[in-house]
Amino acid sequence: PLLVALGPKFDTGQDGDVAKRFVELEQWARMSLPVGDVAWRWCNEDYDTADRVPYAGEPDPDKASGFHIATGFNAWGITNGTAAGMMIADLICARSSPWQKLYDPARSYPEDFHKNGRSQSIVSSIDDIVPGMGGVIVRGDEKIAAWRDTEGVLHPVSATCTHKGCTVTWNNADNTWDCPCHGSIFAADGSVIHGPARKPLAPAAL
Repeated sequence: PLLVALGPKFDTGQDGDVAKRFVELEQWARMSLPVGDVAWRWCNEDYDTADRVPYAGEPDPDKASGFHIATGFNAWGITNGTAAGMMIADLICARSSPWQKLYDPARSYPEDFHKNGRSQSIVSSIDDIVPGMGGVIVRGDEKIAAWRDTEGVLHPVSATCTHKGCTVTWNNADNTWDCPCHGSIFAADGSVIHGPARKPLAPAAL
């Protein structure tokens, strides 16, 4: 039999030591339950919005009339997803919905929408980056995300997320660059794993 142990919530790109969370979770499981070897481990992202209310409906009815989205359920997809589906069905059928204004994806953002845009992986020197790890180097106005492979070779890319320009953080559990603002995740080489970013991290030189 397999036992699934769930860890505490943390925000993508805002934790400088994700691997520690897996260690603590395993320690708790071993202290609390008769468990064997770890078969798998993973991080999961639940999309959330700035005001904690999902987006559902037409994000831009003037430019893309009839194009609907439903996202940002923050692990409440069974309830909010059902409500969003019912509302979108009403809109497609030209029926009014009492939830349209509540879920409106074009509603205004709070003023502090980008407040968590700082990297948790800033290092003072490339010498601080050990094999298998990554760090962000600040050089004037430029921020460089550098990953050192197991052979000691550095692989630099821009630390600026291609979605909205926040500075990425190294995820030492998954070996990825994670955006602290909107949850985009990039591979160690800067390629996109998933969005909202669509373009890879730009090349950079040290």
